[in-house]
Amino acid sequence: MLDALRRKFDLQMFAEDDPGDQSSNEADQQETAEGKGQSGPDPEALRKELEAVRKEAAKYRTERKALAEEIEALKKNLGKALGFGDDKEGKADVDAALKKIQELQNEIQNERLQNTFHKAAISVGADVELTWAFLKGTGKLEPGMSQKDIEKVLKETLEAYPKLKAEEPPKKSGGTFTQPQDKGGKVDMNAAIRKMAKR
Repeated sequence: MLDALRRKFDLQMFAEDDPGDQSSNEADQQETAEGKGQSGPDPEALRKELEAVRKEAAKYRTERKALAEEIEALKKNLGKALGFGDDKEGKADVDAALKKIQELQNEIQNERLQNTFHKAAISVGADVELTWAFLKGTGKLEPGMSQKDIEKVLKETLEAYPKLKAEEPPKKSGGTFTQPQDKGGKVDMNAAIRKMAKR
């Protein structure tokens, strides 16, 4: 085919001028002149060349298509290996994962609120469990509240409901209770009861 193109076109016309290449230019010009003297390219030879080029192009198209299918199969297998399914399954998996992430974020925010509330309730002197249940039920506690905000809400609540204050532990009496111990260092309950009865 290249020979046919050379016969039809003078390819040197597109080449840059090179002073050392003039001898080859003259030889090419003589060949083209001889080719022009002939009646033209042989149609049967052109047809055969065209057929060969078409077969070669078809072969490359087939190879390219096979490679593209192989790449697509590899992508799907890789996706399955990584835990991604088909589009429908993948979308459901993504939605489930997003829902689980949202649940975990809510749980984390609730834990942070409880920790902050616990610190604030102790500093204010409120009964932690009772006040938590009361304020959570009234909706006065919101995730993201600072300890100062919670303390303010607790003070207002304790002024309105003084029964929510933590009970103070009983004060210690002046005397201490000494219990006799046996040789092993353990308390002997019988001896302690007898001693108490003698008083």
